[in-house]
Amino acid sequence: MLEGEEQDARDKLEQVDTELALQVVADSINDGEVVNLDEPVETLVVGTLATPSQPAKPPVFSAIDDPEGWNAQVPSKTIIDRIVSTNFQNRKSLQMAKMQNIRARALKIDFNYKMVKCVKVYTGHGECFSPFQCSVNVHQENGLCVYFKAYHITEGFGPNCMGPDLEKLKEHFDYLGCNIGIVWVDNCCNVRKKLQETFGEDCLVKLDSWHWHERWEGIIHDKKSAEAQVFYYLMRRATYVTEDSELERAKEAYQRRTGREPTKKQLMKEAKSTIPPKDILKSRVEEVLRYVHHNDSLVDLEESNLARVSDPADGEQVVTRRRFFSTNRALVARTIKNQMKHVEHGCLSDPPKEVMEIHQVNPYTEQAFSSRSTGTNEADNRLLNRLFKEATTVGIARAERITFDHYEKTNDNRAVKRLGAPMPITSHSERVYFMNSVAKSAGFNPKDLPLQVSYPPSVPVIEYMGYDYELPDCLKEVTTRAEDDVPDGGAEGRNDFQDFLAGVDFADDDVPVQTPEAAAAEERILQDPEIDTEPHSLTAAAFEQELAKHLPHIRPKETSMQTFTRLTNGSPWVDFGDPREQGSPSDKAEFDLFESLSPNYDRHSNNMNGPRGYYRFSKRWDIEVAKNTKERTDAIWSGMEPPPMIRRESALQLQQHHDRVLACQQQANLAGEDPARQQLEEAFRVTQRQMGQHQTSVMAGEALRFDHDRGNAPLGNPLALNNNITAASVGGRVADPTAPFVIRQVRKATIVENPMLNPRGTNFRNRKYCVVCGFSKSDHSHLSRQFGNDCSGNCGREECSKCFQRLEFHELGKVGPYCEYAPSSGSGYSDWYINTESNNENRRN
Repeated sequence: MLEGEEQDARDKLEQVDTELALQVVADSINDGEVVNLDEPVETLVVGTLATPSQPAKPPVFSAIDDPEGWNAQVPSKTIIDRIVSTNFQNRKSLQMAKMQNIRARALKIDFNYKMVKCVKVYTGHGECFSPFQCSVNVHQENGLCVYFKAYHITEGFGPNCMGPDLEKLKEHFDYLGCNIGIVWVDNCCNVRKKLQETFGEDCLVKLDSWHWHERWEGIIHDKKSAEAQVFYYLMRRATYVTEDSELERAKEAYQRRTGREPTKKQLMKEAKSTIPPKDILKSRVEEVLRYVHHNDSLVDLEESNLARVSDPADGEQVVTRRRFFSTNRALVARTIKNQMKHVEHGCLSDPPKEVMEIHQVNPYTEQAFSSRSTGTNEADNRLLNRLFKEATTVGIARAERITFDHYEKTNDNRAVKRLGAPMPITSHSERVYFMNSVAKSAGFNPKDLPLQVSYPPSVPVIEYMGYDYELPDCLKEVTTRAEDDVPDGGAEGRNDFQDFLAGVDFADDDVPVQTPEAAAAEERILQDPEIDTEPHSLTAAAFEQELAKHLPHIRPKETSMQTFTRLTNGSPWVDFGDPREQGSPSDKAEFDLFESLSPNYDRHSNNMNGPRGYYRFSKRWDIEVAKNTKERTDAIWSGMEPPPMIRRESALQLQQHHDRVLACQQQANLAGEDPARQQLEEAFRVTQRQMGQHQTSVMAGEALRFDHDRGNAPLGNPLALNNNITAASVGGRVADPTAPFVIRQVRKATIVENPMLNPRGTNFRNRKYCVVCGFSKSDHSHLSRQFGNDCSGNCGREECSKCFQRLEFHELGKVGPYCEYAPSSGSGYSDWYINTESNNENRRN
């Protein structure tokens, strides 16, 4: 057994020697030395190790306190998370103040169920639960978020959900002097009473138009058919009317911006529509429903005729028309009744312009935005759902930070896009106005400050926003009593910032840049006559060319289409254009080719690889693409005009284009010479002429500015990690929007003449007691402190040596012999002076 182990040890030793020798040979070759490979391994190892060619290099990262190595310290993931969390907690009050100071005339309230389902609270390893069931976000008329909250029950405005928060919201708008006149929700008739009790009986409660249109989907017979698209198109035309005054405004704005006349499509895209009053809206919607019922009755009649006269020998016969609504007549009747109830009550109509102008125009871009409906709420919900779904579950701390940061940045972007506010350099407003405060305190003129920002003052109304909850009344008294009995946490409750700095040595700030060995090596290089250390005289262009040879090559940025073209060897398959629009010459050539080839193939063939399958169709299409490429190449070489390019198409793209063409044909049949459709169009024209000017577009008000007389500026987190030091540097606050802080001046030490060294003199025992702090020389020796005029830090003590009071109660430098308070009985003050009458009189004074 022992002999086997000994043999294994010898084999390992020989292997190590061999590897060491090979490494030595490799290092020698790299250094330019000539090595005789016929020498034994022992000679190579011993001879090379005896005379090393260069000193050993230090490791890549050495200890943090090593002055000669490349030292570094990287915080752990836990510390990074704590830094991010600390930054957010310091800024949370500022973010809330920015939302609470936004004024509003109308509110848009929308609930969301998807986002908060991802928020989890972890109770142990592998154990978690979801504390919230829904969330709500409240926007004002310009789409700026003024409130959001997560709830543990389903949506509602009762006392267990949003009812108390509505009261706080009303109180906070009353403080800002805002009167809420309109509220858009998705269930207007159910919550109108509660909202009017909160915001006043004159408050109009409106239904969001998007939800109204979405509720027709339940009675559509085939949601993917051409009839469904036609129904939604007709219902949108019935709901939205573009007024003549708005068309004129949009035309003039487009001409000023582009310098040319707009097309009809561009004009309708530029102009904003109005939902007409309830009487006109009711007649327009009823005309659409009458047209739909007429078409469905014709379908029923045709189906009954086919069922009565059909002969099985004739094969299957197909109805030429298709239904709009479902065959469930009870469901259709109930849905129409509920939808028309909102139309008759005026829930869907826009308010008159005397109440509110819902079209706001950006004064810089002249682009108009509508204030109605909850579209901005839905956009925020989609963005937050996308952010939260990046991880299957999100902790509540991260969810709170993501949500607050999202609404802060979104509000800034919408203020720029809708109100014409200047683009901020950062959403962290406190960094800007803190820098302005430093510049102003340093003596700069406030008019010369390049960064303009408005700070949000603190609002006295206490709102529980986001994931914060108010303690129930039944627990407030019990919690208060329990907190009174809790002792002070002492050192355990202090900030754990020292944990972050553990292991960092700040004693030696003078770290040498080079080691002595490196400095000596550099000196040898400079003295070597064979090494040219003089700079070459190159021109700028030659230098750039020479430098480019040694730089890494970075590929230019590619679009997704460029990447796809590169990966398909320059022959990508690209989707067809829209057959409803006037396309390019290439689109028209592809449409013609498809129309000529498609009769030879069956869209619904079970065998895709068969003679009539669409896989065979795609191969035939590739052959035609090759012919087209050859024709284009020949035409270019001969100097002629090349034919339009035809691009490759996959089998799926060919099928999708077949379906789109078929849908367009069906829509064209519906829009043909149909008397019912012509009657509907005539009704649209008549009702639009009957409608007076209901709404108008106005320029948006001044960019978002805050009322600075109502409160102070929140500190936020202007400097990373040092928030307590930053707060200590602020000496006061002033009502200046761009520079609200006054930075403390550096305190200069007052030089006080030492009465013990006065030439008029008092016999102070300056060899036994310190003339600066008054403590004895032995006290300084025990603590290794400087004695006499070089003394500093009050000998490490926190109390005065004369009165025994803490240093906080003394002015700077007036401690010990300079103290102005009465001496304590336990101090050594009576022994400071030689016992003379003059000194006794001095002590009495």
